[in-house]
Amino acid sequence: MSVAGARQTSSIRYSFADVVIEPEGRRIFVGARERAASRRAFDLLLALCEAPGRVLSRDELSDRLWPGGQIVSDEALTQAIFRARAVLGAQGERIVTLRGVGIRFDAEVQREALAAASPAMAESAAAPVMPVAAAAAAAPPDAGAVVASADFAARAAEPDPREGAAAPAAVTEMPVAAAPTLTAAAAIAASPPIAVSPVDRAPPVVEPAPVAAAPRRSPLPLVALAALVLVAAAFALWRWSLSGSQWVDQGYGIRAADVHPAQSDSLRLLGEAIRHDNRGDRARARALLEALNDSDAQTPWPPLLLSLWSTGAGNAADAERWLARAAERAQPLRDPYVNAMLRYVQAERDGSAADIIRYAGAVLDLRTDAWRMHLARAHLKHYQGLREAALEEIRQIGAFELGNRKLEAALADRASFGDVAGAQAVLDGLARTGDAAAWDYLAGRISWSRGDAAAARAAWERAADEAQRNGRSDIGNRARANAGLAATLAGDHAGAIAHFERARVGMADAGWITDEIDLSLLLAQLQMAEGHAALARREFDRAVAVARHGGDATLDSLIGLIGARLFPEQAPAAAAEVPAVQSLAEARAAYNRGDRAAARTELAVARQRGVLDLPFADEARLLAAELGEPVAAEKALDPPYPPLAVAGARLSLAALQGRPAAPRTAPAGAAADAPAH
Repeated sequence: MSVAGARQTSSIRYSFADVVIEPEGRRIFVGARERAASRRAFDLLLALCEAPGRVLSRDELSDRLWPGGQIVSDEALTQAIFRARAVLGAQGERIVTLRGVGIRFDAEVQREALAAASPAMAESAAAPVMPVAAAAAAAPPDAGAVVASADFAARAAEPDPREGAAAPAAVTEMPVAAAPTLTAAAAIAASPPIAVSPVDRAPPVVEPAPVAAAPRRSPLPLVALAALVLVAAAFALWRWSLSGSQWVDQGYGIRAADVHPAQSDSLRLLGEAIRHDNRGDRARARALLEALNDSDAQTPWPPLLLSLWSTGAGNAADAERWLARAAERAQPLRDPYVNAMLRYVQAERDGSAADIIRYAGAVLDLRTDAWRMHLARAHLKHYQGLREAALEEIRQIGAFELGNRKLEAALADRASFGDVAGAQAVLDGLARTGDAAAWDYLAGRISWSRGDAAAARAAWERAADEAQRNGRSDIGNRARANAGLAATLAGDHAGAIAHFERARVGMADAGWITDEIDLSLLLAQLQMAEGHAALARREFDRAVAVARHGGDATLDSLIGLIGARLFPEQAPAAAAEVPAVQSLAEARAAYNRGDRAAARTELAVARQRGVLDLPFADEARLLAAELGEPVAAEKALDPPYPPLAVAGARLSLAALQGRPAAPRTAPAGAAADAPAH
């Protein structure tokens, strides 16, 4: 820091609960641990700390976060609010959204002025500081002293690899003139010659008497030895080149050379963690990655994968934290593949479909065997309605096997995207004895895509029972949820509720936040259909409570829409992130207050804005029926991915029309249904 900088006015910091915010250094500490925050999330938190308890309008916040009269969408501000809550973790509940008004920060914020630096301290800070290693190298000690000093300095400067460990005591450094750091050999070479006095000179050397020359030996043994050394070196180099190209995990495209480990065991531990996840034991995989992250402070892969998995679980705060750490580790490596994966994970965290497809493609350009990227691109293309393109991505995955949950999903998606016969042929070639739970689950998915909902439900129920016996909790949770969906659309509400409640227990235990929210919303609708308003309210409140700690924008909108339909006098409006959803929410609100003309107008706007191509299509179809408007054609719930809560509106529509809510699957070539990540 310059002298002028040190003489500036005192800086300040804000604190509330266990949170400390330092505006000058743009740092946030939650529970004594620093948290990463995007620029606008930090600016938003700063604005809230400056006006605690006061309602700040969305226009006021937009002007503060995007100065200069920029045109800002509601979605951008909503994302900033979401990320600010994620940074605060449990304290994020203090940011209260007042629908149609703005937001309020419910916290007792303490404003503290920090003492400014004294001139003496400023001048000391302005002087260049020579590190211990450089100071040792600049002096003329002997080689042993230089090596010892450099080794000590290097060890003292190493960060503590244990996450959250206390920092080592700082080494006092003296301000000296800047000098380049020298290696031990360079320091010795740079030392001045040592003067030797005459008395210290060695006595003259007496040459020994000549002796008879030894007989000359043949050079052949030496040549043979040199050849052996060269062969051994070449073999070692060949082995080394092979080790760098060995797969750690082919799905992600990770080779040994991509890992950049600081510890000899890191490659094995990383591979083991991914294998646990492939098998469906993500909890064990996460624990192993967290241990590897603490023991190896160089490789970016543990925080990179933890960020990706946290995004999938709906834990935005952890996703942000791990991504920041991965970026910090990747920066000095300058590895194109690591950087491509970093951008792909960031796109997944941001939820940008176009960026996910683009960066997954970049990863494939560098690692053509990274089949997980084909799967990711297939899902996004399916969400965009590009069913044939999605199927083509799935066909790029060469081999399928039981026991790898992502390859199992890829085979099931092959049926959902139109190739039922091809998927069935692959499944028939896999032995059920290898993994009975996975085999039955896939049989259920293929039956569902074929249109045989009864056979699908039976297969999923078998899969759930098998999973309980062999420990495939991932298969068990998903199979029970899908069996509940089949039961719901078949009119078996009791059976559906039983399946959903058991599935939700497993999902909550596994930390599947988005799935827990999803099933709670569906249970609320089923309980209301059964006439149990109090139970419905309890399930809905649970969904709202869990959503405060995670979830995504789609579920936030569903909470608003479903709440307005089930509890018109109490529920808030849907989040206004997407214009089509906002119009649909306003249409529902107009219908609830009896203004049918306004409801028709807003529903027409929602249709024009593309609501029928979104996961909220059935909410729009149900409202159209309630208004006596024409009802759009029903789309397939295939693949049966979350959010399953959309089936509740379909159930209500079937009841209104006096027909069963039979599931419908898309025939080959039909348009895909709405996205369900």
